[in-house]
Amino acid sequence: MRLLPAIFGLACIVSLPASAHQIWIEQVNGNARLYFGEFGDNLRETSPGTLDKLPAVEAQVVTLEGNTWLTPKKTADSYDLGARITRGQVLLAQDSKYPSWEKKDGDKTIRTIWVPAARFVPDMGPQEPNLALDVFPTRSSGQFKVTYLNKPLAGAKVEVVAASGWKREFKSDAEGFFTVELPWKGPWAVEVQHTDKNPGERPGASGPEKYDVAMFVTTLTFDQPTGAKPPAPLPLAKHDK
Repeated sequence: MRLLPAIFGLACIVSLPASAHQIWIEQVNGNARLYFGEFGDNLRETSPGTLDKLPAVEAQVVTLEGNTWLTPKKTADSYDLGARITRGQVLLAQDSKYPSWEKKDGDKTIRTIWVPAARFVPDMGPQEPNLALDVFPTRSSGQFKVTYLNKPLAGAKVEVVAASGWKREFKSDAEGFFTVELPWKGPWAVEVQHTDKNPGERPGASGPEKYDVAMFVTTLTFDQPTGAKPPAPLPLAKHDK
């Protein structure tokens, strides 16, 4: 399994991505779908509208035999990933071309890129890192690991969210681990954020695009098969057009 390309992009200047937004994958009926919005608020952006701000969604299925790249297709409320996975497989997605933006800091101009990514697992078997910023289950029940560029990420801010809106915050330990007891069965999301203030560059439309700050947000989603009956999910939130 290889690391997904962490950053590709377009040389553009726009405002910050919508506050608290993320991408995540659900697999309920038919193909898996990627959503853009806020899982904990049941906010799912639509097209025409904010969903169109994702310029280049990439996705792949990871199996023991290798990786298969998918061709996501945008619909009115999501991206249809064109695949459905089973036990032992993993779905990965990200948008590496979200436009950068600039802001003034005294006499300096700071250019920032934002890289949203998602992982979906149909079972809680142990995983390996694939995304630049990643979070995945380990061999221990209720334990997860956060990595950045394939290395354990200590002190990462993690939010665990149920479809009802219930949420708890954690920080990864020195080895990148954190443990959570999930009280209900049903869908869950684990979101991790990380900001890298080391300057770098990424391919752009007119050659390399330099940046000063890289912001990553990755969301792991899965269905917990055991536990008490969950509270009712939140109603669909009003989306931003």
